[in-house]
Amino acid sequence: MTLDERLSNEIEDAEAARSMAWADEQEAEAMEANEHQDIIEQHNIKPEFHVTDESSADWVLRKIAEARAGRKRVEAQLAAKVEAYRREEEYFTMRYQNELRIFAFVELDGKKTKTLKLAEGSLSFRVTPPKLVVRDESLALAWATINAPNAIKATMGFTDYFAYRAAAAAIAVAINDAGIDESAVVINPMSLAKSVLNERFKAGEIPDGCDVEPAGEVFSIQ
Repeated sequence: MTLDERLSNEIEDAEAARSMAWADEQEAEAMEANEHQDIIEQHNIKPEFHVTDESSADWVLRKIAEARAGRKRVEAQLAAKVEAYRREEEYFTMRYQNELRIFAFVELDGKKTKTLKLAEGSLSFRVTPPKLVVRDESLALAWATINAPNAIKATMGFTDYFAYRAAAAAIAVAINDAGIDESAVVINPMSLAKSVLNERFKAGEIPDGCDVEPAGEVFSIQ
């Protein structure tokens, strides 16, 4: 292929690309016009309208301000309506929950299923297993340092709770000696990986600083 032929092909490709871009632009404008046709008709916007002076600019600004105010008004009304429905749901739930629980218990007595399905919803019971609850994190951290180091999430480079406490105390003294406001310095506390403690609990151990929440039954309304 000669140089002239390559140039001719490149020019043709460029023209084709420009034509496609123009067609895409026209299509996008047509889609936008269709999408906003209701707005155009509502406000009787002529195709030839453009911002050309103070009057036309003020007209557009007024329309924007009106739309913004309308949106905020509807959002406020919607929020109030949502809150009203929330309070209504809360009332009926709190007022009749115990009665629904007793009704479902009687209806399900002797049946294998734990869910009572009705025309307007369902009432169900779910058994919850015993649960390990950390009551005193300091005691649990001290226990984990000796018995389950992998349960401690490293803080300040320490996975040993006692070394961490010593370092934190030294930092507090240094802050005080330097006359620095303690509230301006944050020393992140150590934390526990509850999943590791739960594994030890399932194996029969109860870490220091932890209590066992007994198994129970949860009633739900759907």
